[in-house]
Amino acid sequence: MRNLFAAFSVISVLSGCGFVEKENFFPLGSEARTIAASAELSQRFFSNSTRVSHNNFRHGTQYEYHAPDGTTYLWYPGNRSIVMGQWKVERTRDGDNTLCYLYGSSSFNPVTRQYGGNWECRKITSLDVAGDETIKGDPFSLETGNIPFVMEGTSYYSPSEVMEFLGKSISEIDYITNIEEL
Repeated sequence: MRNLFAAFSVISVLSGCGFVEKENFFPLGSEARTIAASAELSQRFFSNSTRVSHNNFRHGTQYEYHAPDGTTYLWYPGNRSIVMGQWKVERTRDGDNTLCYLYGSSSFNPVTRQYGGNWECRKITSLDVAGDETIKGDPFSLETGNIPFVMEGTSYYSPSEVMEFLGKSISEIDYITNIEEL
């Protein structure tokens, strides 16, 4: 099990994707592969959901709400406001499903040292679906364009901590845990 965790850690660092270590790390289990393999299910999985990812080595904690209209609202560590963009799921000629993002040309990713302005796509894997916390809807109200507070460094800010800060009930957090919920 330790080797499996180490492998996921290395993959996450190398791919730039974060993950959250928690008791139900893979709440979707084998269903994650099915979702990642289907453009339709992937679209439904990401639509109207907030993804929480964390990586101690790179970005820290990120929250991103994916609105059904293709708009995305990214709460990024150190930022004092939401980074708005667009998202979509595309199928490549090779048959892979990709999750694509487009942020404004004035946006800047301090980890990759890249400015926005171009679509960036990467293959959707079962780890993308199962490895992060995916919450139904926008419980943190990111769509308003306001951030709850400025996240510092690479600390982990859990959904329950953010809800407490907002004065909301933790019971409002509803994770996507099975394929029937899509």
